[in-house]
Amino acid sequence: MNQQLHKRGLWSIDELSSDDVQTLLATARSLKQAQGRGVPLKGKHMAVLGDRSAGTGSDVFTMAALGLGAQVTHIPPRTLRLTASGDMGDAGRILGRLYDAIECDGMGEAFMLALKRAAAVPVSNVLTRDPHPTRMLADLMTMQEMSAGPIDGLTICVAGAEWGPWSVAWRQIAAVTGIDVFVGASPSDAGRRGNRPAFACDPTGERCSDGQPAFLMVEGRDSHSTSLAVAQVKNHRFVVQALLAQTVE
Repeated sequence: MNQQLHKRGLWSIDELSSDDVQTLLATARSLKQAQGRGVPLKGKHMAVLGDRSAGTGSDVFTMAALGLGAQVTHIPPRTLRLTASGDMGDAGRILGRLYDAIECDGMGEAFMLALKRAAAVPVSNVLTRDPHPTRMLADLMTMQEMSAGPIDGLTICVAGAEWGPWSVAWRQIAAVTGIDVFVGASPSDAGRRGNRPAFACDPTGERCSDGQPAFLMVEGRDSHSTSLAVAQVKNHRFVVQALLAQTVE
């Protein structure tokens, strides 16, 4: 276990270091290669806080945790009166004693920070509307698999405004991974980036089944492209499993 990740939550790209990225991706690849063999979190208990009976984020977290052998309990926040950061107190501490990690489905960062302080266990929200670290790491994992090269050899073209949320997020990822990111570029631009395949994303264009932007692998100057949408979603589960494996005690 990487001590830098031990007992940490992860919901902000700002929290990622180069070592974090390498550790989580290496763990995700190992878990994928294991094909479900082994239950490293057997005997651990996870909680999912959310008002919805089923949501994309909670579904990913639940399947990831179950796949590692953990038990998962779904809890509506209203039953604990966890409606604002000031209401955590004893309820948060009780959750921390009962559960080894907590997923907050669709809740804000202030809520999660307050809960983490009270519960003293990893707290996360594995998929939000905004760019999220675990989902972006799944995208990196998918692109690295397709390119069959090192992460720092990836070239990514992101369409849209220079200071749009996805453009900013990918530049942040680039700063800790060494990938090349070109903002405001199109798939045809990606096809002109060299002999190796490049990857293109339009945040307002094609979406994956989880609602997140789909990437295209673009090869050659004729801009022949292949959608990575299915692989991106599948790999997200392995990245969430990697986060759990590295953070849960």
